[in-house]
Amino acid sequence: MLTPYQEVTAPLSANSGNKFLEGYIVATKMDKIGVGVTDIVYIDKGWEDGVHTGDVFEVYQIPEIEKKTWYQIGSIGLEKTPLLPDVLGELKIVKTEKRTATAVIVQNNYDIHVGNKIRSKR
Repeated sequence: MLTPYQEVTAPLSANSGNKFLEGYIVATKMDKIGVGVTDIVYIDKGWEDGVHTGDVFEVYQIPEIEKKTWYQIGSIGLEKTPLLPDVLGELKIVKTEKRTATAVIVQNNYDIHVGNKIRSKR
């Protein structure tokens, strides 16, 4: 649970590479279901993808409206129409590995969960 102290140096500006990245939250510390401010999460992107310590990401979801559609042959289908993205919060990268990174949630509007999408903050 405890690791030795390591000095972390943040870059001068967030998302210093100016590269747009998208990914997912893949785990939470201690397998929490819903997380909020100051909780630790893990993402599926790392330094190999261009993620650096200090980068800031938005956590978001795209809600959908489901509409039942009747076909002539008597079957029912569901049409899903995506809406505008909802920003759930923000996270800041504190440590990077080759293909994963550790982040702390710095702001949240709603509960954040494993599987939520993330993208570089613009």
